[in-house]
Amino acid sequence: MFGKSGNTKTPQWYRSTTWICYSVVLLLIAAAVAAPLYAYFGSWRPAGETEAIWLQRSGAVTTLFSFMAGAMSVFAGGRLYTPGFFGDKDRLTVLAEFKKWFRFAEALIFGLSIIGTAVWGYGDLMYTAFHSD
Repeated sequence: MFGKSGNTKTPQWYRSTTWICYSVVLLLIAAAVAAPLYAYFGSWRPAGETEAIWLQRSGAVTTLFSFMAGAMSVFAGGRLYTPGFFGDKDRLTVLAEFKKWFRFAEALIFGLSIIGTAVWGYGDLMYTAFHSD
């Protein structure tokens, strides 16, 4: 994915490309969080759509972006080590440095997947429950 001239890949190269991948994961997580917030607080909504249905649809976007972040996280980890194969010292060193960061991201991704699915299925009911007089 991230080509470099020459065959020598140093720990610094693996570290920098892993930071790029991790940054993409964080951007996807931010998009997943922003979707329902923007649907709830934002003013942009198609004509004829109720606020409750618009919030419900944002759950699909949250779920989609959380799954994309999860796929990117798996891709980034797979670049450093593939279970069942021998790893090299440079990649395993970088993997050890990033392990806690990817676990944090994976916990967020798991939570966002659940929240996104719940909003996707029941967002209109949640909106109605919070706005009933």
